[in-house]
Amino acid sequence: MNKYLSVIKICRFVAIFFSAFLTLSPYSAMGSDWPPVLDPNPAVQPPKWDWQLAVPVKLNPDPTINIYDIDMFENEHSGAVQMLHSKGYKVICYLDVGSWEDWRDDAADFPKSILGSKYSGFPDERWLDIRDVNPVKSKTNTKLAEILAKRFDRAHSMGCDAIEPDNIDGYDKSAHESTGFPLTYEDQIYFNLWVAEQVHARGMLVGLKNDINQAHDERIYNTFDFVVSEQCFQYKECGYFSDFLRLNKPVFEAEYKLALSKFCPQAKNLRISAIKKRASLNSTREDCSTYY
Repeated sequence: MNKYLSVIKICRFVAIFFSAFLTLSPYSAMGSDWPPVLDPNPAVQPPKWDWQLAVPVKLNPDPTINIYDIDMFENEHSGAVQMLHSKGYKVICYLDVGSWEDWRDDAADFPKSILGSKYSGFPDERWLDIRDVNPVKSKTNTKLAEILAKRFDRAHSMGCDAIEPDNIDGYDKSAHESTGFPLTYEDQIYFNLWVAEQVHARGMLVGLKNDINQAHDERIYNTFDFVVSEQCFQYKECGYFSDFLRLNKPVFEAEYKLALSKFCPQAKNLRISAIKKRASLNSTREDCSTYY
């Protein structure tokens, strides 16, 4: 009996010690909490993420990652979401909502009237007339809203915890390319809030993808749950997300060219979840852990 009691005592001690470690660990900023909330202390590492739009999804050897961001369409039947959930990860699903991609399985559902100019650098994509989700401005009886709603249903059915909606800043592209539509700031706000409402209605979180010039709009930062940003340190744009950070909403950020030493110290001070990735967004990843 004494031996068994000793074993029980040891097990209890280990459990208490491990629990304390998790509480004190800089990687417990998110823990099991969802939605993720930033710790006000910059010394506490923000939620750690990996961004893998390439397939198949590969588990990163870093066991302290909290969140994976993966392509919804490419992983709908791959079992990746279930695999990640089984290991305790949360899953953000990437989904294009502002441009048409000709290889997606629902590409034929989009009316030609809402397909605009080709997306610069991506010949297989065309900008969408996002005004079509607005009944007042739609010329197709809000066909785009119907298509996107089905996509959100699919994301929910496959178990996505959150959505990364891409190309939600088309109104701001006129300086260097044409979308083919006279989109206004308010057109974009209407569309983005509609996307957020649809995603939230299905029990998922939603992130603001780039869209730096609307990130300070209180309608945006009060509605969206987090940010996904590319190269905001390289282009000195991270300050645009200050309102999200003020509300302790995570900013998941990826650099492609800068060395860690060029952005990690600032990322730590700002509490930004910054990583370095290849442009292909495969499983290769570096992060700022050594700066904490």
